[in-house]
Amino acid sequence: MTPDLELDADALTICAPALAETAGEVRAGSTPPPTPAVPRWQSTEEAEQLSERTEEVLADLADDLTAFRRAVLAAVADYEAADRRAAQRLGFDG
Repeated sequence: MTPDLELDADALTICAPALAETAGEVRAGSTPPPTPAVPRWQSTEEAEQLSERTEEVLADLADDLTAFRRAVLAAVADYEAADRRAAQRLGFDG
């Protein structure tokens, strides 16, 4: 039997904390914009809107990284469970 997908479970488990760390760094980088100084320039409102949108995009990216980390760990757990079941069926459960 040839599997359609092979995972290096150890490597994926090792990379999962890095995904969490990266998500934390991205989330930390999405801080509210500073209050603009007076006088307000014509471009101030556009800059504020751009800053707010950038903050939203960074928060979404951090959420995506966190979800990807969970998916990686779930895939590893599923893969290892399938390996254990296959080993038991073949009598290699020792």
